[in-house]
Amino acid sequence: MAFTEIQNTNNREFGQQTIINAVAAAGGAGTTYVLPFMCSRFTVVFSYTGTPTAVSDVFQGSLDNSTWFDLHTNTTAAGATVHVVYKPVKYIRGNVGAMTGGSSPKSTIKVAGARV
Repeated sequence: MAFTEIQNTNNREFGQQTIINAVAAAGGAGTTYVLPFMCSRFTVVFSYTGTPTAVSDVFQGSLDNSTWFDLHTNTTAAGATVHVVYKPVKYIRGNVGAMTGGSSPKSTIKVAGARV
C-alpha cells in the first residue's frame, strides 16, 4: 500500500496536513500518511462544503499500516475541531463513512500532531 510521508518540522510535532478531501459518493479510506515519529496527541479539524445535512467521518490511526482503529468519529454536519490524546500511532488517515444532503458535498480533515 502506498503512503505519503509527512515531513518533520522538528522532533516533537508536525505541521497541518490535509488528510482527505473526497466526494461523499467515493467514500472509504483516504490517503495513508506515515508520521515522522509515533504521535499520541492530535488536533483534528473536520470541515464540509456543499452543505451536507448528515455526515460520518472518521479519523483513523494504525501502528503497522495494516490494522486500523478509529481515533475519532465526527457526526456534526457543521464541522468540528477535536483533540485526540493518549492514542499513539505511526500512520493516520481519514475515512468518509457517509454524507447526505446538500449539493455535491465534500469533506476535509486537517490534522496537526505532537509526540508528547
